[in-house]
Amino acid sequence: MFEIVEEVPKEQLEFVEQCYLDLTKQIPEWFYNIAPFADNGFRGRTHSCEHKKKLSTLRHNELGIFSRASDKTNYSFHNNRTGERFNGLQSDFYNRYTLDHGAVWNMINGKVKTHKGWALN
Repeated sequence: MFEIVEEVPKEQLEFVEQCYLDLTKQIPEWFYNIAPFADNGFRGRTHSCEHKKKLSTLRHNELGIFSRASDKTNYSFHNNRTGERFNGLQSDFYNRYTLDHGAVWNMINGKVKTHKGWALN
């Protein structure tokens, strides 16, 4: 069960949250939050090598590839505005046409249909 302990204007939220986090350090058995900083809960901490390997494996399994750069799949794109076509690696595609890497990745993954007139065939 949760309850509102204080209503705070948005511009003061981070400051007030940090005050509460500082309080948790004084009586840790009363609180669950282990984040030391309000602006970035992971700042000042690091993952163990074992955990980094686990995250890498999970990322690889979820995406089917480790990263966009290692994707060696040939894709076919067409530009609805110019009629131009491209067949090849996504990295060659976004480099040749100076396109946003993330937008091309989102097209490939079906999150967006087009980017600057380009669409996946």
